[in-house]
Amino acid sequence: MLLLSGALPLLLAMLMAWLLPESVRYLLLNGADQSQIQNILQKINALALQQNFRLEAQSRQLSALQSMRMVFSSQYLAGTLSLWLCFFCGLMIFYGIMNWMPVLFKEADMPPHLGPVVSGLFALGGVGAMLNGWLMDHFNGNYVIAVCTFFTAICVALIGPALHLSLTFFIILMICAGTLQNTAQSSLPVLAAKFYPTAVRTTGVSWMCGIGRFGAVAGTMCMGYLVNNNIGWSQIFTILAIPAAVMTLCMLIKNMYEAARDSARFSLSQQDAE
Repeated sequence: MLLLSGALPLLLAMLMAWLLPESVRYLLLNGADQSQIQNILQKINALALQQNFRLEAQSRQLSALQSMRMVFSSQYLAGTLSLWLCFFCGLMIFYGIMNWMPVLFKEADMPPHLGPVVSGLFALGGVGAMLNGWLMDHFNGNYVIAVCTFFTAICVALIGPALHLSLTFFIILMICAGTLQNTAQSSLPVLAAKFYPTAVRTTGVSWMCGIGRFGAVAGTMCMGYLVNNNIGWSQIFTILAIPAAVMTLCMLIKNMYEAARDSARFSLSQQDAE
Protein backbone atom coordinates (compact mmCIF):
# COMPACT_ATOMS: atom_id res chain seq x y z
CA MET A 1 0.00 0.00 0.00
CA LEU A 2 2.84 2.40 0.82
CA LEU A 3 4.61 1.61 -2.45
CA LEU A 4 1.38 2.17 -4.38
CA SER A 5 0.72 5.42 -2.50
CA GLY A 6 4.19 6.65 -3.44
CA ALA A 7 4.08 5.48 -7.05
CA LEU A 8 0.78 7.17 -7.93
CA PRO A 9 1.88 10.75 -7.04
CA LEU A 10 5.14 10.14 -8.92
CA LEU A 11 3.18 9.09 -12.00
CA LEU A 12 0.88 12.09 -11.58
CA ALA A 13 3.88 14.43 -11.35
CA MET A 14 5.24 13.14 -14.67
CA LEU A 15 1.84 13.52 -16.36
CA MET A 16 1.46 17.07 -15.01
CA ALA A 17 4.94 18.03 -16.20
CA TRP A 18 4.03 16.78 -19.66
CA LEU A 19 0.39 17.85 -20.03
CA LEU A 20 -0.24 20.79 -17.68
CA PRO A 21 0.35 24.19 -19.35
CA GLU A 22 1.72 27.22 -17.55
CA SER A 23 -0.65 29.91 -16.34
CA VAL A 24 -1.53 32.33 -19.16
CA ARG A 25 -0.81 35.23 -16.83
CA TYR A 26 2.62 33.80 -16.09
CA LEU A 27 3.36 33.34 -19.80
CA LEU A 28 2.30 36.92 -20.57
CA LEU A 29 4.35 38.21 -17.67
CA ASN A 30 7.42 36.45 -19.06
CA GLY A 31 6.89 37.51 -22.68
CA ALA A 32 5.91 34.15 -24.17
CA ASP A 33 4.96 33.82 -27.84
CA GLN A 34 1.35 34.68 -28.66
CA SER A 35 1.00 31.36 -30.50
CA GLN A 36 1.71 29.46 -27.28
CA ILE A 37 -0.88 31.48 -25.43
CA GLN A 38 -3.42 31.07 -28.21
CA ASN A 39 -2.93 27.29 -28.20
CA ILE A 40 -3.92 27.20 -24.54
CA LEU A 41 -6.85 29.60 -24.76
CA GLN A 42 -8.38 28.13 -27.91
CA LYS A 43 -9.29 25.07 -25.84
CA ILE A 44 -11.60 27.41 -23.93
CA ASN A 45 -12.71 29.63 -26.78
CA ALA A 46 -11.98 29.15 -30.50
CA LEU A 47 -11.91 32.96 -30.98
CA ALA A 48 -8.58 33.00 -29.15
CA LEU A 49 -6.86 32.29 -32.48
CA GLN A 50 -7.98 35.65 -33.80
CA GLN A 51 -6.63 37.75 -30.97
CA ASN A 52 -3.44 38.94 -29.33
CA PHE A 53 -3.34 39.05 -25.56
CA ARG A 54 -1.66 41.28 -23.03
CA LEU A 55 -1.90 41.95 -19.30
CA GLU A 56 -4.07 44.91 -18.37
CA ALA A 57 -1.80 45.68 -15.42
CA GLN A 58 1.85 45.19 -16.26
CA SER A 59 4.02 43.59 -13.61
CA ARG A 60 7.66 42.70 -13.18
CA GLN A 61 9.74 39.90 -11.76
CA LEU A 62 10.32 40.37 -8.03
CA SER A 63 12.98 39.00 -5.71
CA ALA A 64 11.99 36.83 -2.73
CA LEU A 65 12.30 39.79 -0.38
CA GLN A 66 10.23 42.04 -2.64
CA SER A 67 7.55 39.35 -2.91
CA MET A 68 7.31 39.07 0.86
CA ARG A 69 7.10 42.83 1.20
CA MET A 70 4.17 42.90 -1.21
CA VAL A 71 2.40 40.03 0.57
CA PHE A 72 2.67 42.01 3.83
CA SER A 73 1.96 45.40 2.29
CA SER A 74 -1.08 47.35 3.46
CA GLN A 75 -2.83 46.33 0.25
CA TYR A 76 -2.74 42.61 1.13
CA LEU A 77 -1.96 42.37 4.87
CA ALA A 78 -5.49 41.83 6.18
CA GLY A 79 -6.22 39.19 3.55
CA THR A 80 -2.87 37.48 4.16
CA LEU A 81 -3.44 37.17 7.91
CA SER A 82 -7.02 35.99 7.36
CA LEU A 83 -5.86 33.25 4.96
CA TRP A 84 -3.06 32.16 7.30
CA LEU A 85 -5.35 31.89 10.32
CA CYS A 86 -8.04 30.16 8.28
CA PHE A 87 -5.66 27.51 6.92
CA PHE A 88 -4.13 27.01 10.39
CA CYS A 89 -7.54 26.45 11.99
CA GLY A 90 -8.64 24.09 9.23
CA LEU A 91 -5.68 21.74 9.71
CA MET A 92 -6.09 22.01 13.46
CA ILE A 93 -9.61 20.57 13.17
CA PHE A 94 -8.72 17.92 10.61
CA TYR A 95 -5.70 16.45 12.38
CA GLY A 96 -7.22 16.94 15.83
CA ILE A 97 -10.05 14.59 14.87
CA MET A 98 -8.13 12.33 12.47
CA ASN A 99 -5.37 11.41 14.92
CA TRP A 100 -7.85 10.68 17.71
CA MET A 101 -10.26 8.62 15.63
CA PRO A 102 -9.35 5.23 17.18
CA VAL A 103 -10.22 6.57 20.63
CA LEU A 104 -13.46 8.09 19.32
CA PHE A 105 -14.50 4.85 17.64
CA LYS A 106 -13.86 2.96 20.85
CA GLU A 107 -15.92 5.46 22.85
CA ALA A 108 -18.78 5.12 20.34
CA ASP A 109 -18.62 1.28 20.52
CA MET A 110 -18.19 1.16 16.75
CA PRO A 111 -17.72 -2.30 15.18
CA PRO A 112 -14.09 -2.75 14.01
CA HIS A 113 -15.02 -3.20 10.35
CA LEU A 114 -16.64 0.27 10.21
CA GLY A 115 -13.55 2.12 11.43
CA PRO A 116 -11.57 2.13 8.16
CA VAL A 117 -14.70 3.03 6.19
CA VAL A 118 -15.52 6.05 8.34
CA SER A 119 -11.85 7.11 8.39
CA GLY A 120 -11.76 7.04 4.59
CA LEU A 121 -15.04 8.89 4.22
CA PHE A 122 -13.94 11.53 6.75
CA ALA A 123 -11.32 12.69 4.25
CA LEU A 124 -13.84 12.76 1.40
CA GLY A 125 -13.23 16.39 0.53
CA GLY A 126 -12.43 15.82 -3.13
CA VAL A 127 -16.05 15.43 -4.19
CA GLY A 128 -17.02 18.54 -2.27
CA ALA A 129 -14.08 20.45 -3.73
CA MET A 130 -15.35 19.82 -7.27
CA LEU A 131 -18.73 21.31 -6.32
CA ASN A 132 -17.01 24.15 -4.51
CA GLY A 133 -14.98 24.92 -7.61
CA TRP A 134 -18.16 25.42 -9.61
CA LEU A 135 -19.71 27.53 -6.83
CA MET A 136 -16.60 29.71 -6.55
CA ASP A 137 -16.74 30.34 -10.30
CA HIS A 138 -20.28 31.65 -10.01
CA PHE A 139 -20.42 33.20 -6.52
CA ASN A 140 -18.22 35.02 -4.04
CA GLY A 141 -15.53 32.52 -2.99
CA ASN A 142 -15.21 34.04 0.48
CA TYR A 143 -18.88 33.40 1.16
CA VAL A 144 -18.78 29.88 -0.29
CA ILE A 145 -15.96 28.83 2.05
CA ALA A 146 -17.58 30.69 4.97
CA VAL A 147 -20.75 28.62 4.53
CA CYS A 148 -18.70 25.38 4.53
CA THR A 149 -16.84 26.32 7.71
CA PHE A 150 -20.02 27.51 9.44
CA PHE A 151 -21.68 24.12 8.97
CA THR A 152 -18.39 22.41 9.88
CA ALA A 153 -18.54 24.16 13.26
CA ILE A 154 -22.08 22.87 13.83
CA CYS A 155 -21.20 19.28 12.87
CA VAL A 156 -18.02 19.22 14.98
CA ALA A 157 -19.82 20.64 18.02
CA LEU A 158 -22.44 17.86 17.77
CA ILE A 159 -19.93 14.99 17.50
CA GLY A 160 -19.31 14.89 21.27
CA PRO A 161 -22.98 14.58 22.32
CA ALA A 162 -23.58 12.04 19.53
CA LEU A 163 -20.84 9.68 20.81
CA HIS A 164 -23.13 7.96 23.30
CA LEU A 165 -26.50 8.73 21.74
CA SER A 166 -26.59 7.05 18.34
CA LEU A 167 -23.89 5.30 16.34
CA THR A 168 -25.64 6.16 13.07
CA PHE A 169 -25.89 9.85 13.99
CA PHE A 170 -22.24 9.84 15.09
CA ILE A 171 -21.08 8.36 11.76
CA ILE A 172 -23.17 10.83 9.74
CA LEU A 173 -21.74 13.76 11.71
CA MET A 174 -18.18 12.52 11.29
CA ILE A 175 -18.57 12.16 7.53
CA CYS A 176 -20.32 15.53 7.16
CA ALA A 177 -17.72 17.32 9.30
CA GLY A 178 -14.85 15.76 7.36
CA THR A 179 -16.35 16.42 3.95
CA LEU A 180 -17.22 20.04 4.74
CA GLN A 181 -13.87 20.77 6.36
CA ASN A 182 -11.82 19.17 3.59
CA THR A 183 -13.90 20.95 0.97
CA ALA A 184 -13.14 24.31 2.58
CA GLN A 185 -9.48 23.41 3.14
CA SER A 186 -8.85 22.30 -0.45
CA SER A 187 -10.56 25.47 -1.73
CA LEU A 188 -8.38 27.87 0.25
CA PRO A 189 -5.29 27.66 -2.02
CA VAL A 190 -7.51 28.52 -5.00
CA LEU A 191 -8.96 31.48 -3.12
CA ALA A 192 -5.45 32.63 -2.16
CA ALA A 193 -4.25 32.32 -5.76
CA LYS A 194 -7.06 34.60 -6.90
CA PHE A 195 -6.30 37.07 -4.10
CA TYR A 196 -2.64 37.74 -4.92
CA PRO A 197 -1.26 39.24 -8.17
CA THR A 198 0.68 36.99 -10.53
CA ALA A 199 4.12 38.22 -9.43
CA VAL A 200 3.63 37.13 -5.79
CA ARG A 201 0.99 34.41 -6.15
CA THR A 202 3.31 31.49 -5.43
CA THR A 203 4.83 33.28 -2.44
CA GLY A 204 1.44 34.10 -0.95
CA VAL A 205 -0.03 30.62 -1.39
CA SER A 206 3.12 28.82 -0.21
CA TRP A 207 3.41 30.86 2.98
CA MET A 208 -0.26 30.26 3.74
CA CYS A 209 0.21 26.49 3.37
CA GLY A 210 3.46 26.53 5.36
CA ILE A 211 2.10 28.51 8.30
CA GLY A 212 -1.08 26.44 8.24
CA ARG A 213 0.92 23.22 8.78
CA PHE A 214 1.57 24.30 12.36
CA GLY A 215 -2.17 23.88 12.86
CA ALA A 216 -1.78 20.13 12.33
CA VAL A 217 0.63 19.99 15.26
CA ALA A 218 -1.53 22.29 17.38
CA GLY A 219 -4.70 20.27 16.75
CA THR A 220 -3.17 16.97 17.85
CA MET A 221 -1.53 18.53 20.92
CA CYS A 222 -4.72 20.37 21.88
CA MET A 223 -6.79 17.17 21.76
CA GLY A 224 -4.16 15.34 23.83
CA TYR A 225 -4.10 18.09 26.44
CA LEU A 226 -7.88 18.13 26.76
CA VAL A 227 -8.15 14.34 27.03
CA ASN A 228 -5.33 14.13 29.60
CA ASN A 229 -7.14 16.67 31.74
CA ASN A 230 -10.27 14.49 31.82
CA ILE A 231 -12.46 16.98 29.96
CA GLY A 232 -15.65 15.41 28.61
CA TRP A 233 -16.02 14.66 24.92
CA SER A 234 -18.92 17.08 24.57
CA GLN A 235 -16.78 19.93 25.89
CA ILE A 236 -13.78 18.83 23.80
CA PHE A 237 -15.72 18.99 20.54
CA THR A 238 -17.37 22.25 21.51
CA ILE A 239 -13.86 23.67 21.91
CA LEU A 240 -12.73 22.07 18.64
CA ALA A 241 -15.65 23.74 16.85
CA ILE A 242 -14.24 27.17 17.75
CA PRO A 243 -11.50 27.08 15.03
CA ALA A 244 -14.21 26.41 12.42
CA ALA A 245 -16.11 29.48 13.66
CA VAL A 246 -12.84 31.44 13.46
CA MET A 247 -12.46 30.31 9.84
CA THR A 248 -15.92 31.66 9.05
CA LEU A 249 -15.03 34.97 10.69
CA CYS A 250 -11.74 35.15 8.76
CA MET A 251 -13.54 34.71 5.44
CA LEU A 252 -16.04 37.45 6.30
CA ILE A 253 -13.24 39.82 7.37
CA LYS A 254 -11.31 39.09 4.17
CA ASN A 255 -14.42 39.77 2.11
CA MET A 256 -15.03 43.10 3.88
CA TYR A 257 -11.39 44.06 3.36
CA GLU A 258 -11.47 43.20 -0.34
CA ALA A 259 -14.73 45.10 -0.83
CA ALA A 260 -13.25 48.19 0.82
CA ARG A 261 -10.04 47.87 -1.22
CA ASP A 262 -11.89 47.48 -4.51
CA SER A 263 -14.13 50.41 -3.65
CA ALA A 264 -11.08 52.60 -2.98
CA ARG A 265 -9.52 51.52 -6.28
CA PHE A 266 -12.73 52.33 -8.14
CA SER A 267 -12.87 55.78 -6.56
CA LEU A 268 -9.29 56.49 -7.57
CA SER A 269 -9.90 55.32 -11.14
CA GLN A 270 -12.99 57.54 -11.35
CA GLN A 271 -10.98 60.52 -10.15
CA ASP A 272 -8.26 59.79 -12.72
CA ALA A 273 -10.87 59.54 -15.47
CA GLU A 274 -12.30 62.92 -14.50
